[in-house]
Amino acid sequence: MSLETDVGYAVNKMVATIKERIEENLKLAVGKKMLTLEEQKIPGISKLMKESVDQGFVQGTELLSNTLRAYSKKK
Repeated sequence: MSLETDVGYAVNKMVATIKERIEENLKLAVGKKMLTLEEQKIPGISKLMKESVDQGFVQGTELLSNTLRAYSKKK
């Protein structure tokens, strides 16, 4: 596999882990009274946050790919 493919895979896994933690952390924060939030709103807020992470990932993927390609050409 290429450097670009390997790094893309690793970043994708990292983003997936971040998305998994969102709802869990929201529930934990509400349970610890760090946030005042009705329990039934957590899934909707989690969905919004996960979609925001996805948008950032999609937008950042092109930048990452271009950077890796440029770095690979230097070697």
